[in-house]
Amino acid sequence: MGHERSGLRDELYKQREAEYDRLQEYSEQQLREELVPLYRKMLEHWTANMDKAEPSTQHHFAALVDYVEIWNRFLEKSLPAAVIRELGHEEKKLYPLYADIELQVARLQEELRV
Repeated sequence: MGHERSGLRDELYKQREAEYDRLQEYSEQQLREELVPLYRKMLEHWTANMDKAEPSTQHHFAALVDYVEIWNRFLEKSLPAAVIRELGHEEKKLYPLYADIELQVARLQEELRV
């Protein structure tokens, strides 16, 4: 049964290979031209304004640096995709940072209302 599925999957992939290739190209272009540059800007802004960040937010700085640097290396073709997968390089590692930023924004908004 498993071999049948594998053969069917391979056949379906061959039929739509060009579409999958375009999807991969689009994803890589978006990563290179939009997403990673935004993360770089975020890191630059944070570095330039480090003294203004809350201590709880500062705690997440290293995670952002690591995240951006891994993508930088990947885009410069000095880090293979297989290594990135092995490292478990996923945006969810930044979720605690995002949560902290949301918390700080809500706190500041509340302070401004008072």
